[in-house]
Amino acid sequence: MKHPLTLTNPSILLLCGALTLCGALATRAADGPDSVDLKLQWPVGKRLITKVSVDQTQQIIGAPTGTMNQSITQEQEIGVDVLKQLDDGGHELGVRFLAMKMDVKNGGASMMSYDSKKKVFGSMNPLADTMDHLMETRLTLFTDASGKVTKVEGMQSMLDSLGQGGNAIVGQMLKGMFNEDAIKQMGMLPQGLPNKTVKLGESWPFEMTMDLGPLGKLTIAMTYTFSGWAAHEGLTCAVLDYTGTISSQEAGSTPGAQMTMDITNGTMKGKSWFDAESGLVRDTQGEQSLSMNIGAMGQKLTVRMKQEVNNKLTAIEDIPAF
Repeated sequence: MKHPLTLTNPSILLLCGALTLCGALATRAADGPDSVDLKLQWPVGKRLITKVSVDQTQQIIGAPTGTMNQSITQEQEIGVDVLKQLDDGGHELGVRFLAMKMDVKNGGASMMSYDSKKKVFGSMNPLADTMDHLMETRLTLFTDASGKVTKVEGMQSMLDSLGQGGNAIVGQMLKGMFNEDAIKQMGMLPQGLPNKTVKLGESWPFEMTMDLGPLGKLTIAMTYTFSGWAAHEGLTCAVLDYTGTISSQEAGSTPGAQMTMDITNGTMKGKSWFDAESGLVRDTQGEQSLSMNIGAMGQKLTVRMKQEVNNKLTAIEDIPAF
């Protein structure tokens, strides 16, 4: 149950992988037992395809050109190959980006766009070449028995590829965004499941922290509740509601840091649909809002942001042969 956040300023884009969170839709009530085993099941030999969609608006206050209103939409299609179960009950997973789209607008005018499938933007677009390298990334993740990612392989190869050709600034931006912490908590991997049986109406906490380098740390603290059962896209699913907060710590504490960031009024709420029969989270939808106070090169900016995020499991397929 997890989530992305994207901003046009390269330093702010470091938050992108962190705030890939869940959300809320009304669903029709359905009958079900008074408890559910909320333990993620990894089907060995299958590829799980997740579509992560983000619709975000920003108001940037304090820019030299005056207050700016921006909008960002992005879609990622990510494949997770369940390669094998480990002796300790964990799993080895292969991860690859299957498709990616991004569009950034300022005052309604397009500033930057990318579509991995069309490939029509060429080197004039500062995103295109570098993002193409990202699409070639192959990562291997290892989880423990609870589903928590404990190790990532392939990071250095990915970071090296982001520095080859393309736009140097975009490459550095993506290197910061896709550190190991961010990969461990990417939106295609469900988070927040307690790995146990819970009763109807029961709540439990979940917290995750991401290291953003010179920008400090980002902490997301949530409370989940098993609120009932609902019919969702032809399946009877356990509904998991949540609320939470987003905060930052230690911004600018790194020696020589040239930027500071402080998050205030960070809130989130959402809903996930867990298919108990398959042991998979089928859909998560949510919304977040926050303000970021940013200091850099003698300037101070305030960014007020709202976004809606949807993580949907769109397909379960056999792992393709390469």
